[in-house]
Amino acid sequence: MIVVVGRDARAELERDVNTMLDPRVRPVENPDPSRGMFSSIQEGVAQAQGDAILVMPADMPFVSPDTVRAVIAAYEHKPAIVSPRYRGKRGHPVALPTSLRDEIRGAGARATLHDVIHAHTDMRVDVDIDDPGVLRDIDRPEDLPKDGPSVGTRRSPRPDTDSERLS
Repeated sequence: MIVVVGRDARAELERDVNTMLDPRVRPVENPDPSRGMFSSIQEGVAQAQGDAILVMPADMPFVSPDTVRAVIAAYEHKPAIVSPRYRGKRGHPVALPTSLRDEIRGAGARATLHDVIHAHTDMRVDVDIDDPGVLRDIDRPEDLPKDGPSVGTRRSPRPDTDSERLS
């Protein structure tokens, strides 16, 4: 599992990862996060190993672990670009075949993950799920719920059971 961080956050994350005592979690530094979110995806993809890549933005804490498992299961059934879809809208996490690694890494400064995915519509697989969390990102404190579960109350998939299959 790779966690991409900006250069200012790396030392803190490495300390936190060491307290988790899980060597499979590796922080990767994005030396210039001002290039945008896709640059973090490019940095992570460059370090990824395994048969697939699972892109899970950190600002989407409400994705259900069952959704992550469903995306992984769909990818294992048919290696493709797999997205969860809630009420007709695609969201995250997205599973990608490693055959797209070089294309992602070599994409230009103005490219986005959407651009890469859109170029491969023949490889798309959608998983219909009942999880609004796949569309909900947290960009500001106001985006957090005033009532209901707080961030971190859902159990994440354990690295040894779910995410080790996808780097």
